[in-house]
Amino acid sequence: GRLTSLQSVSATGGRAFLPAIGVDRAGDATVAWLQRVRGLDYALEVSVRPAGGRFGAPVVLGHTQVSACCGIEGAGSPAVLSAFDDFGVGPEVAVAPDGAAVVAWKGATSMQVAERASGRCSVRRVRACFSATQSLAAGLAPRMSPTFLPGPQPKVVFGARDIAYLVWAGPSGLELAVTRGAGRRFGSASHIGSGADTFTMPSIALTGNGTLVIAWHWRGIFVSGAPIPGGIAVAVRDGSGALSTPVKLAPAPGTLEPGANAGPPTVLIDSHGQALIDWQQGNYQLEEAVRAPDGTIGPSGIIGTVMGSEPMVMDALGDTVLCYEAGPDAETFWQLRPPGATFGAPTAV
Repeated sequence: GRLTSLQSVSATGGRAFLPAIGVDRAGDATVAWLQRVRGLDYALEVSVRPAGGRFGAPVVLGHTQVSACCGIEGAGSPAVLSAFDDFGVGPEVAVAPDGAAVVAWKGATSMQVAERASGRCSVRRVRACFSATQSLAAGLAPRMSPTFLPGPQPKVVFGARDIAYLVWAGPSGLELAVTRGAGRRFGSASHIGSGADTFTMPSIALTGNGTLVIAWHWRGIFVSGAPIPGGIAVAVRDGSGALSTPVKLAPAPGTLEPGANAGPPTVLIDSHGQALIDWQQGNYQLEEAVRAPDGTIGPSGIIGTVMGSEPMVMDALGDTVLCYEAGPDAETFWQLRPPGATFGAPTAV
């Protein structure tokens, strides 16, 4: 329970952004971030730390380009990035219990991934632990106008036998790629699309029987002066690899702000194998739809009131915790939801 002393991992005097971290069951940690090289060019750097040890020198896994507008290449100088991945460019780090890992990020023209097989990675041989960077289908280009859209926001989860599942938002829908085992390459991406709708902000989780549950925010065509249609949608990939038809979730009765002002969703799997699809609807309401193990999805319901939105986490007992910043003084609040109940009132940390 004791914190270690502070360690600087990125280059002293450099500009490092968007750290992402994963830890295996042995306590070994992998951290990745974007390190500015020059102008609009950024390197994707990674460092590892054995349990109880120190992080080693960072190595470069790949590169990308961002801009002053929305994390896309080409416009403005220099790039403006914050501590949060506002524009969905990544990186995303996923680490399996036995040490297998995937790092994913938006490259200049495609999604980029690097894989690592199970086992311990020496701090002196980090680059040798990871595969050569693999290019996948392009990610969604972020934009500010006419309405804000984030980028691909890659999400990775590990299943049985260290098979990794990667989902990201593409230009015309979601893309799903699956590895063939620990440290092995991703196969060709499967596409999830729906006409003229734009899909963003994906979230994924695996059930105990190997069903991948995917939720995302969908948005219809913007028409000046008219409300933007939109909401939350769900699809699943079963154990055989078959993808279901996307299902759009209806807002809960009593929703104050229906439409595109929804998300991002979070998918949680409880101890009964139910998939809880939660999202913020409008500025204040938390809503949820539950997918039963037999595949049926119940009606949406309001499960709480919030002042901000961040991803939720669930412990082994089924308690769900939400933590976020809100208010004019950017205070930190947390809320707790016991299994089957609604979230309690916000409590300041």
